[in-house]
Amino acid sequence: MPLPILAGFLIAIAAVIAGLVWVRRHGTDSKSVTDDSATPSRSKQDPLESLAIEGKSEGLWHWDLTTNKFRVSSGWASILGYNAEDIGDSPDDWFAMVHPYYLSGLRMDLAAHRSGKKDQLECEYRIRHRDGTHRWVLCRGQAVRNQKGDTIELSGVQTDVTRLIEVENRLVHEALHDRLTGLPNRNFFSARLSQAVESCQSDSRRRFAVLFLDLDRFKQVNDTLGHLIGDELLASVAGRLQNCLGDNFLARFGGDEFVVLVDPLKDPSGAQAVAKRIHKSLAEPFLLQGHQVVSQASIGIALNGASGTDTEELMRNADIAMYEAKSAGKNRLRVYNPAMYERTQRDYDLENDLRAAIERNELMVHYQPQICMKSGKIRGAEALLRWKRKNGETISPGEFIPLAEKSDLILEIGEWVLREACAEAAGWRKSHPSLTDLPIVAVNLSGRQLHQGFPALVSRILAETGLQAENLELELTESVLLDSMERAPAVLEDVARKGVSIAIDDFGTGYSSISYLRKMTADVIKLDQSFVADVDKDTRAAALVKGMISLAHDLGITILAEGVECAEHLEFLRLKGCDFVQGYFIGLPLPADRLRALLATDRALASPVLASADRVADRIPVTVP
Repeated sequence: MPLPILAGFLIAIAAVIAGLVWVRRHGTDSKSVTDDSATPSRSKQDPLESLAIEGKSEGLWHWDLTTNKFRVSSGWASILGYNAEDIGDSPDDWFAMVHPYYLSGLRMDLAAHRSGKKDQLECEYRIRHRDGTHRWVLCRGQAVRNQKGDTIELSGVQTDVTRLIEVENRLVHEALHDRLTGLPNRNFFSARLSQAVESCQSDSRRRFAVLFLDLDRFKQVNDTLGHLIGDELLASVAGRLQNCLGDNFLARFGGDEFVVLVDPLKDPSGAQAVAKRIHKSLAEPFLLQGHQVVSQASIGIALNGASGTDTEELMRNADIAMYEAKSAGKNRLRVYNPAMYERTQRDYDLENDLRAAIERNELMVHYQPQICMKSGKIRGAEALLRWKRKNGETISPGEFIPLAEKSDLILEIGEWVLREACAEAAGWRKSHPSLTDLPIVAVNLSGRQLHQGFPALVSRILAETGLQAENLELELTESVLLDSMERAPAVLEDVARKGVSIAIDDFGTGYSSISYLRKMTADVIKLDQSFVADVDKDTRAAALVKGMISLAHDLGITILAEGVECAEHLEFLRLKGCDFVQGYFIGLPLPADRLRALLATDRALASPVLASADRVADRIPVTVP
């Protein structure tokens, strides 16, 4: 057959292809061995079977081995555009017309049937037509033997199956290729990778690499520009990858994931060189229907031998390395090493433990004070989740929060934190009725919490805890907004109508910061600590902070600076008119009882002297995000 070994291996995945093979192999069984058999009735036939019968023509052939004479019928000759008398009477005339690539196979099948190793002759090959092209034919025959068992004659029928082959090729191609990009699909890649793995069993020195690519922020393209442009981006990315990968085997694995097989691989650095070519090829923005779209990729690399010996292990390890690259900041590449698998295993174990952490009372909320720059007093506190396992191990929020984000755990944990923080804040006024200003509590949200029922959940928790809506502030990072822009504005608008404040956290770290201020209502901007850290020694950082404070005030938005860690930070922000501050210089995250004690003093904490004293007094051994 003309199909690659891989296609033959995977042909079983499509039942219709298997049906075509059956039709081609057995479609002549019910036909009489005559030159021009009548076409059977097709009144109730399957369309594919009709195609098979209508698209074939047949002719008889006979080979007298005693005289070595070869004769064909007019039907046999007409398949190839000849009359019967145009065909020579020697079997060599027949063999001369067979495509050289398939001739040895025909001779071997003939020899096997003549010797009795095969009960019947059946062989598929290409044969030259009079016009110079080649047709696909199925040759079937039966030997006539003498009393000694020697073959003295061979007779059979030759069927033109060119159209069937073309249909089969098309169906196999569709079964093994992605329709959108035209690239090989996951099934084809898996078979090709299996072939590479098997080849290494006979050659232990052979090396190859699997590259697993995932497009960064592809969901944002679908959410903001639509799925049609998203599909166009995938097709365009596929085209660029093909141009830069040369002979390396590229496939679309699914969604926005692509895989590359670099085989053979001369040395491990060659795989990284391929990954760097990919990054370079994607660096130029795509122009799609008037939109300029930037597409980057996180790439994981697994080397055979060092990163696995079988198909499943190699794909798993390349996938693990890809997620390491994505976690490192996207548009990166990482080569798999065993430590990555250990981290993955730890994450799996932590996620299982996290599911029971609430029931085991292992989760707690700490509160970091936020200070009003005018009064120097506590404006409120940010609720920060902590996890201390029963074995005494403290798990960083930076480690377990992403695990919760990947599953529905974030919904359960997020609701628990919101309820816990609201209940605590409601008790502040009851415990300290003399407070002149009622502090707010700020709670961080995950994008996954912004579902349709979230506003109702907020109302229910406020009612249950007795906290007033104006004393609750909900914080969302820019990355959360970026991933949830399709639903976030409407949900947050509903929450804001209840009187709850909305804050944008980590402001200035995303490339669409200003656009959020146009698309949604924000009461507070939290200036990211990366800007505050250098205001006392970097004039550019100082200018940016000054400009963002001015912008917020011009828009009527309150601004809070995070990461205040020294007196110089505090003084700069005071002079530039910053409204509120938060940071280690002011106060560390405190357990609820410690914060209540601090609130009871009702002291001004913004003075550098007092702030420094409080910072030392309140320092406790907690993990800070």
